[in-house]
Amino acid sequence: MGDHNGKTIVDVGCGISHILVAIAEEYPEVSFIVEDKPSLAEQATKVITKRDLSSQVEFFPHDFFKPQPDKARGASIYFLRNVVHNWPESFAKRILKNVVDAMDAESKMLICDPVVPEPGQAPNSVEAMA
Repeated sequence: MGDHNGKTIVDVGCGISHILVAIAEEYPEVSFIVEDKPSLAEQATKVITKRDLSSQVEFFPHDFFKPQPDKARGASIYFLRNVVHNWPESFAKRILKNVVDAMDAESKMLICDPVVPEPGQAPNSVEAMA
């Protein structure tokens, strides 16, 4: 799969880091920054510590409506899972702009969000699930 040494992945709005922790276990040569509200720091740190990944995965309290912190700038990958779909377009654009502004020429952004249909465009059962 290639050389991953020195790569950094930033999980923007990670919650308590379950997804990135699982990925970190598969790629020990990659560094991870997991970002979310300060109120999740204790829970996320427990998950990271329990899996013995403290040297590889760091929780960093961050508000994704603000510019990315210096330590997260120029990361290899910015991963946004279940983030963008929760916000109206103007807020989603601000989240994405903050990530784009932190990216360098080699950075990638991965978005893993459900696509929610416009109201009235899907059967009621599909809209209820969305």
